[in-house]
Amino acid sequence: MQILARDGNIDNLVLIASTKPGWRVTPQQMEDDFILMSDIKKSTSKPVIALVYFSTPEAEPEARRIILKFQEIGIPAFPSVQRGARALKNALDYYRLRNDTGN
Repeated sequence: MQILARDGNIDNLVLIASTKPGWRVTPQQMEDDFILMSDIKKSTSKPVIALVYFSTPEAEPEARRIILKFQEIGIPAFPSVQRGARALKNALDYYRLRNDTGN
């Protein structure tokens, strides 16, 4: 993500996370990821979002916890590609409208 943040050809930074059963990530690893993403968000003007998937109903509470944690550190997080893409499109539409009207 740090490399992508510096690349002039990249417009948006999207982290894809999963709560797949059997995928073991320690709480410290997750905290390190939150810190890294927070630092990247602070160091770039590019939009930074997270997509957090869950593949079973049992994994949904963990996905919700992760989404809330991303939101707490100022990174919009969404449970699907469709919702994340819609948010990015809405931001682009707003940016274009704002620039077209001179505001």
